[in-house]
Amino acid sequence: MAGGTFLTKNKVRPGAYVNIAAEAKTSGSISDRGIVVLPMDIDWGAKLTVINSGDNTFSTLGYDISDPKMLLVREALKNASKVYVYRMNSGKDDTEKAKAIIRGITATAKYFGELGNAITIEVLEELKGEESTGYYNVKTSVGSKLVDSQRIKTVNDLSANDWVTFSGALADEPAAESIKLTGGKNGTVDSYADFMEYIQTLNFNTAAFPINEEDAAKILPLVKEYIERLREDEGIKVQAVVPYFESVGGMNYEGIIQVYNGFIMADGTEIDKVKATAWVAGTAAGAAVNESNTYKKYDGALEASPLLLNSEIIELIGQGMWLFTGSDGNVRVETDINSFTEFSAVKPRGFSKNRVIRVIDSIGNDIKDIFESMYIGKVDNSEQGRNLFKKEVLQYFETMQNINAIQNFDPDSDVIVEQGDELDQVICDCYIQPVDSMEKLYMSVTLSI
Repeated sequence: MAGGTFLTKNKVRPGAYVNIAAEAKTSGSISDRGIVVLPMDIDWGAKLTVINSGDNTFSTLGYDISDPKMLLVREALKNASKVYVYRMNSGKDDTEKAKAIIRGITATAKYFGELGNAITIEVLEELKGEESTGYYNVKTSVGSKLVDSQRIKTVNDLSANDWVTFSGALADEPAAESIKLTGGKNGTVDSYADFMEYIQTLNFNTAAFPINEEDAAKILPLVKEYIERLREDEGIKVQAVVPYFESVGGMNYEGIIQVYNGFIMADGTEIDKVKATAWVAGTAAGAAVNESNTYKKYDGALEASPLLLNSEIIELIGQGMWLFTGSDGNVRVETDINSFTEFSAVKPRGFSKNRVIRVIDSIGNDIKDIFESMYIGKVDNSEQGRNLFKKEVLQYFETMQNINAIQNFDPDSDVIVEQGDELDQVICDCYIQPVDSMEKLYMSVTLSI
């Protein structure tokens, strides 16, 4: 008896022709947030290093997370779940890696950078009594910390560790038992244009730009142009966090958060507005679509720096500044806004609120991902195919409404999916109202005396 599957009902022989396929189901969901990109000028590490919350940064970036050199990473991870650390000075060739030769073994630092000069290699012949066992113990230390120990007979037995690679041939002649690597250099610092070009293919929510004032006039306009291109032309909905400098002025764009001031920690450490960009980027990235950072407390901060008067705060909010306010151990984010200030009928005041932007950005990113991963080239542009896509969009918005990211959503009228003028075009019109958080209370009390 004949059998198999069928495309059209044109079979000649008797038999059972069966097509089996899974029921079409919606797959869209709200994407996770919490990813920051952070450029750093450091003396160890790869060009790009992924640091997740809770990771030890010693082997990857050269210092424990508690080290002062890791302050920006530490600040970003207080609210972010993942940080991409882009090394601005990673080096160009092997001549900038620290090296040393001991007993014929060449040890080469894994990364470029001056920290490689703190690595010590120790090769000890293993003895049983006064006789050699034929084995050697090879130890790698960074500063005073032992990071690797291996028992070998030949160099081929050696495995690269987190700090060095090995080559050469073990020599029998007497030699020094230990040696420090030398020649490690930090390399030429990349431009911020290089940084921006590199990260545009990464999946992230915010990018911190801890730029000093002397570089701000040249770099910040490029940052705005870059973020506008990603958001408006590429459909990549991200935000940049930059310090505010009067010499440059306001960015006036919802994709840019400008940090006006910083704060002083309880231990006396000052986090100025440049360094604070890391914490703000982590906080903005880590906030969910149904969450505002307005009045978010910075635990461990003693007071905002500089402290601001009420009249100054009101004026700076109008200029689109992210502010830290408060003292006596009660430092908070004044209001969760971005730098957009020129409101219009097309882009009203809501576009200056970062909670609203997170909703808008999630819709843009998530629907784009759903369409690209599940529909382009895979589903017919027929009424049935468009209805399947519409069902996907409806489920997405119903999920957003269930978590109070949007409100007043009507599935019967707020999503329209139609065929466009061309056979391959799909037109999707959506009507969405984001939810914001309570921020201002106006209360009248009438007393009866």
